[in-house]
Amino acid sequence: MKMTTRSGEECASQENMDLNSSIRELLVEMREQKREISSLKEEVRGNSLSVRSEVKKLKTEHELKWRYESNKIQHDFNSELHENISQGLWAFENNKQEYARELVNDACEQLKRRNKLIRIADTSEGGWETVRQYEANPVASDSSDESRINRAEARAAKKKKAKSTKSFKPSATVTSGSLPRGGNTFSFPVQQQRSGPMRQLHSFRPHYFKGNARDGIGPCFACGETTHLRRHCPYTRRFPQLDVPTKQ
Repeated sequence: MKMTTRSGEECASQENMDLNSSIRELLVEMREQKREISSLKEEVRGNSLSVRSEVKKLKTEHELKWRYESNKIQHDFNSELHENISQGLWAFENNKQEYARELVNDACEQLKRRNKLIRIADTSEGGWETVRQYEANPVASDSSDESRINRAEARAAKKKKAKSTKSFKPSATVTSGSLPRGGNTFSFPVQQQRSGPMRQLHSFRPHYFKGNARDGIGPCFACGETTHLRRHCPYTRRFPQLDVPTKQ
């Protein structure tokens, strides 16, 4: 009888131990699930912050009007770098070491590349146009970076030269509208530069007047002919606009 009672007590004790062990395992599992849920909440919160930051960034970009493209590029770079650093701080605070390390590495690569572009712009004749050509025209991976920079610089110099040529448009005629007094409209082609002692003299003459340079009397400082002097010029009577006082 005593053995039966002892055996029953041992069984009950073993059952209690098993029950306590199961309860402990259940509590451990619940705590683990709670940590996972908390981590998911923080991750969702971090994603929400990132989304809000992107929305704010897009709104700011839409509202801002930039006078210079280089300022916009620098602002965008700074904003992206700030976003990565903010996300990295959040990752450190929430024990996401791998994610934080990834963000820090990305920020370092961004700064490294930015400094490289600044050096290219500073050492290139084309300046930031070379950088734009460098970034806009990627080449095969087996091509050296130096060759890529050289090609970008050549394209930038060509574009700069074309823009300079396009903006320069010399005028070949002058009309009476540009003279101090009004009169009939007529144009004078620019006389070619003379040789010899008169090489520096530039003058205008009517296209229908043919003078003889061998006479050697002039030149006339009103019409440019060599057959007479300004005070005897027949054109100052017909076209008073030409009669500009000039010391002979």
